[in-house]
Amino acid sequence: MHRIWLVTLIFSFIEYTNVTGYLPPYIKVCPRKTPNMANCIMNSIESMRHILATGDFGPGYEAIPRLEPFYLPSIQVGDRNDFRANFTDIYVKGGSKFIIEKLKTNMRELKFDALVKLPRMDIKSKYDLNFNLFGFRLKGQGDSHTIIDNSRGRLSIRAKKYIHEGEEYLNFEKFHIKIQIGHIRKATLSNIFGGQLGASSIFQEILNTLLRSQPEFVFSEIYPPIENDLSEIFTSIANRIAKTATYNEIFPV
Repeated sequence: MHRIWLVTLIFSFIEYTNVTGYLPPYIKVCPRKTPNMANCIMNSIESMRHILATGDFGPGYEAIPRLEPFYLPSIQVGDRNDFRANFTDIYVKGGSKFIIEKLKTNMRELKFDALVKLPRMDIKSKYDLNFNLFGFRLKGQGDSHTIIDNSRGRLSIRAKKYIHEGEEYLNFEKFHIKIQIGHIRKATLSNIFGGQLGASSIFQEILNTLLRSQPEFVFSEIYPPIENDLSEIFTSIANRIAKTATYNEIFPV
């Protein structure tokens, strides 16, 4: 009986320390003397791609949202009388398919800068639009669907060391993410203007042409909330993982 209790205690301790005292098993460490640190880090991120997509980081990480699909409750675009739109229940697919095209590392200063490609972003939402076009007050509510190809993003990561109980740990500053809009393959709003003027299809085409030719017209205001939320998610993931292991365990000698 005592042996069973002792074995149970030992396995419970092992399970506990694996959750709270060591790096999660899906983290591939990169020794500081790695000849090509950038490639090592990119391979480590690649090994986490499925986990980033599903959000299944294991015990202690339940609150981290998944990237596939990425969800935003609402975004408001425009605050003028001539244009105002509110997008709700926004689902973005394709975020986990990112490609790291270039990564610069500075281990001495703990700086990491990446150029990332997003081959395709598929965005669906509900919309509520109030628009003044050629003197006509037009309104519409319905579904929005946009597909954007080959967007690019710049990612800047900065970290600092701190001492906790005699050991060095890492703390990451808020990630900086900036997305450059790519080619808009599709941009549709169902029930545009509720069929007003009996020519909703005409105004749909006008709006679609405007979005394709001048994507900054709308997306310059849509992307910043997405960039901010992604920054907060990645920073939270990095710092929660960094708290489970020392600097020497993350980047061993």
